This record gives sequence, C-alpha cells and structure tokens, in this order.
Amino acid sequence: MNRELLRAGYRLHLVFDDMIQEIRKDADNWMKKVSKKIIFS
Repeated sequence: MNRELLRAGYRLHLVFDDMIQEIRKDADNWMKKVSKKIIFS
C-alpha cells in the first residue's frame, strides 16, 4: 500500500509541476490552464 501511495503522490507532483511550467510560459492564461489540468487529470 505504501508504494501505491508513493506512486500516486509522485504522479500528482508531476501533474502540478507540468501545470506550473505551462503557467510560467503563458501567465496571462493561467486560469484556463489550471482548469484544464483539473478536469483532465
């Protein structure tokens, strides 16, 4: 069970890291990017 939690946490970290990178590239449309990540994750 601990490995499953670690993997889930790591995947969540990757999703948020990817989202932050996209926001840094295009800060004007950050709300659209966040909502897209939340809906499709």
